[in-house]
Amino acid sequence: MDTVLAHLEDEIYKSLEYHHPEDIAKKDLRGSAHTLTLDFLCKLPHIRELLHTDIDAAYNGDPAALSREEIIVAYPFVETIAVQRLAHELYAKNVALIPRIMTEWAHSRTGIDLHPGTK
Repeated sequence: MDTVLAHLEDEIYKSLEYHHPEDIAKKDLRGSAHTLTLDFLCKLPHIRELLHTDIDAAYNGDPAALSREEIIVAYPFVETIAVQRLAHELYAKNVALIPRIMTEWAHSRTGIDLHPGTK
């Protein structure tokens, strides 16, 4: 997790440099990147819970689905919505570029296009 934290913090820092928020002094960008990264990582359990509700809804709504496991491995929306939910957390914190890159990556893999700002 330390490696993930370090790499993601570096990318968020680059994003803050690229699109400098007016309410953060330039000298505070590194600290803000660290805080944003920690906040994001702390939200992972909640995002996982949301994904469980997405999978339950798909299972309960599709009479052809044999199991929740089938939905996880065979339904492309799971990958798309997982990436979008992660991207949305960064988008909500005004992190530039990264959320859009994430959802475009998912779009290229699944053909499903969800904007990171979608609720």
